[in-house]
Amino acid sequence: MNVKKIVSLCKQAKMFGSTIDADGSQWLGDDCALYQLPADTPILEANTISALYDIDREKMNNEYVYKEFTADEYLTSDTCEDEELLREIFIKVRYAGKDLMPFASRNGLILIDTKYLAPLDLKNYEMYFMLRKDTVVIKKGMFAIACIMPFNVNDVSEDFNKQLSELYKQHSISRENEFLKNKNFDEMEGVNDVCHN
Repeated sequence: MNVKKIVSLCKQAKMFGSTIDADGSQWLGDDCALYQLPADTPILEANTISALYDIDREKMNNEYVYKEFTADEYLTSDTCEDEELLREIFIKVRYAGKDLMPFASRNGLILIDTKYLAPLDLKNYEMYFMLRKDTVVIKKGMFAIACIMPFNVNDVSEDFNKQLSELYKQHSISRENEFLKNKNFDEMEGVNDVCHN
């Protein structure tokens, strides 16, 4: 886990959220993602973050929000009875300046902003993406290491749906043209065989 990258995300959001779960593990994140910190990380209170990560103390107090909250064990625990293993859809979606990673779920399309994967320093095949209610919990092996709120498809403009529809339409046209081309080629081959005979 790359703590500097977590701090960088928090600085972008101007928000630091910290909690300690029932197992004594410390978690840090912004309002969209939460990460389990390495066991040797000091307790990251506002003053500690300011000192360790070169943030001016006055700026930390005036420009950033720091809050401690109670850990949601449903999200931070390693096991959960009703979690769903998400199936990655192997296509990248770029929309509104975000690189989004799509998944199929029983609730439909799930998108997560790939910038929130950066602190994990893991390859996609090293992670399991689990859906718990409306949050994506990321596991490494059997252990929960991060929670990410999905990109809210319902909050985007109708333009997003139009773009997806256009992608599907253009792909369908390409497939149909390829089919017709192959069909015409096969028919011409048949005519040539008749002529030679």
